[in-house]
Amino acid sequence: MVVALESQVFVSHELSAVQVTGGERCACSNIVDGIVNGVRHVTVILLGHGSSLFDKYVVDGAVNGVGYSARGGSRLFRKLQSGFVQNYALVMGGGIVLIAAVYLFTKP
Repeated sequence: MVVALESQVFVSHELSAVQVTGGERCACSNIVDGIVNGVRHVTVILLGHGSSLFDKYVVDGAVNGVGYSARGGSRLFRKLQSGFVQNYALVMGGGIVLIAAVYLFTKP
């Protein structure tokens, strides 16, 4: 136990001595820094800009598509509304006939 403790103390003294007096960088630190910076750039470009494009074209496109279809449907129903009760009764009667026909012809 004492030996392990002494070795830890020795290592920490050794590291602090290297940090204080060293000042030189390892030649491989430039490579490691380049890899770290490259991974950061790839992450920012792919995830940041990719999610921005996904939001802009997919999510916003879906929301705008729902809005456009609601607008188109409202234009269609606006033309069907005449204000005459006889027309509405005719459409309801036609719907009842259609439901009855589907029920009678699809009955097993």
